[in-house]
Amino acid sequence: KEVFSQMKIISSPVLLTFQGTLELQVNAPAGWHIKISNASDFDFSNLRVRLVYPSGFTFISANPQPQFQETTWEIPSLKVGQEKQIQIQGVLQGGLNEKKELQAFLEFPVEGTRYITLTKKIVTSKITIEPLTLALDIAQGGARVAHSGQAIAVELSYKNNTGEPINDVVLNAQLVGDAIDPASIETQGAYDPASLHIRWDFGNTPELKEVLQSQDGKVRATFAIKNK
Repeated sequence: KEVFSQMKIISSPVLLTFQGTLELQVNAPAGWHIKISNASDFDFSNLRVRLVYPSGFTFISANPQPQFQETTWEIPSLKVGQEKQIQIQGVLQGGLNEKKELQAFLEFPVEGTRYITLTKKIVTSKITIEPLTLALDIAQGGARVAHSGQAIAVELSYKNNTGEPINDVVLNAQLVGDAIDPASIETQGAYDPASLHIRWDFGNTPELKEVLQSQDGKVRATFAIKNK
């Protein structure tokens, strides 16, 4: 026969803080930070931090590494005034404006493999979308396979995904490759032939002064492949 006693923790002598980004973009890596501090007058041993991840969470990395299933960190010793920290990187997936809870538990062993919770913290993050999405493609009707001396036209598309205007938008493109003829670049944007960098802003592209909610648009550049 097993006998279990109940224990209620009124206040914890070990402090747990749990911080994270309040708004996260889908599929964009984000970080969470945990700090454990001994504010008591005596040392602790065999503590552990356990996380409960929400649906749609993908673990990427942590420092230090967890000891069990990417969720549990053991703290063999926490002396008076000592502090431990854990950094976590992950990705959250979900619907727009969906809220996700990450829960952190600071636990202490009592009998065998049983633990009691000293402190519990929750971070709630909301899923958002990128304010401005970009897509780079060959201009309509353009060739996807180019030969020496042939011109290629590319388009950089943008769209405002928010519910309000975005002002003073700046778009940057970096052309990469030895095959590009620097002298052949034609674009409305500001072009630096030394770095093959193109910058579009409202100074050369007036429509970027204010991109209205749900509005999309394109900027364009043309370049040629060097002759062999």
